[in-house]
Amino acid sequence: MPIRKLEDGRYEVDCRPEGRYWVRVRRIFRTKNEAQNFRNRVMGEGAKGTFEKAPKHDTRKLQDLVDRWFAVHGKSLKTGKQRLALLTNMVERMGNPKVGDFTASTFAQYRSERACIRERHRERALSKKAKRQRGLGPTCSIMSWLT
Repeated sequence: MPIRKLEDGRYEVDCRPEGRYWVRVRRIFRTKNEAQNFRNRVMGEGAKGTFEKAPKHDTRKLQDLVDRWFAVHGKSLKTGKQRLALLTNMVERMGNPKVGDFTASTFAQYRSERACIRERHRERALSKKAKRQRGLGPTCSIMSWLT
C-alpha cells in the first residue's frame, strides 16, 4: 500500500506485511524518508516470514473478568450466584493472577493440584472406613505416628 501525505505535512504508512487478509500496520512519520524506511523494513520482514505483531498484554486481574462475566451473563442464570461463588473461590486459590499471565497450562496445573488434594481426602476417608471395619484403627494410628 502507498505512503500517503497527510494535510498537516506528515506521512502515513499503511501496509499489510503478510498479505491481504493478515495484520494491518499503520504508522505516521514526520518525513517521507522515515516512512519509506519503516515500510521497507516491515514489508521485508513479512516477505521473510519473520514479522510478528506485538501481543497486547492484559493487565486486568482474573477476578475482574469473573465479576464482568457475572454482570453480563451470570446474573441471568438460575445458578449464577453459585457459579460466581465457585469461580471466586477458584480465583482466590490460584492467587488472582493477571489475565495476561493466565494460560491453559496454569489452569491445568490448578486442576491437577485440586485432583491430588481430592484424591488424598478420598484415600483418608476410605482408609478410615476400612480401618473401622477391620478393627485396625488403633494399630494404624500408631504406625502412622511412628512413620
